Amino acid sequence: MISEARVALVQMPAKQAIFNPDLKRENIDKIVAYMKSLGSKNDIVVFPELSTTGYSPFGFSGKNKVKLWQISDALNNEGDFGEILTASRDTSCLYVFGFAEKTKVKYDVCNS
Repeated sequence: MISEARVALVQMPAKQAIFNPDLKRENIDKIVAYMKSLGSKNDIVVFPELSTTGYSPFGFSGKNKVKLWQISDALNNEGDFGEILTASRDTSCLYVFGFAEKTKVKYDVCNS
């Protein structure tokens, strides 16, 4: 049983990758860098909601919903999600982050 837990909350501006999918790479790189710097000092590190893709100020309907689906991740060990999973194995820390998850329905995305 843990009597104390060290928790870090990351406040980072996630770049809006629906307008430029290359910005998702910058968000992932930033997340992994935070994981490496904070994970050895904390038990839990919490990242913002949709920290891999950012939010759209125009919502996620119509054309923006299609763009979001195109840059979203499937919940598996591949792609960007796999990279974050691999980085998490280097520490004994629990990481919490929000990401846009593709569902089995085309253009349907969950805020996971």
